Amino acid sequence: MGFNLTVNCDRLSSVADPATPLIDILREEMHLTGAKPVCREGFCGACMVLVDGEPTPSCLLPAALADGRKIRTVEGLAPHGELNRIQAALEASDAVQCGMCFPRHGGEPGASPDDPA
Repeated sequence: MGFNLTVNCDRLSSVADPATPLIDILREEMHLTGAKPVCREGFCGACMVLVDGEPTPSCLLPAALADGRKIRTVEGLAPHGELNRIQAALEASDAVQCGMCFPRHGGEPGASPDDPA
């Protein structure tokens, strides 16, 4: 039994176990490593992605439940290499981060190029 995902406007078909957490599909099949599987309990926000525009901890979402939904990862927030407003503000202020929390902060509503907030 397979399922289809749309991630950062790209389509992926997967035959992984439907219960596989979305974060594992993103990292292992799509090689999108911006979201991090840190706590695997949904508390830390390091695995945050937008699912149909809503912030969602990808470590808790079985990949099959994302079938047919639009997923945006931190990698998809800078189309054509252009930084979004949050990324640009972090760069302008010389913010230094290890990268563990950026998916949470960069994936907030308003961070998406499609969200004018």
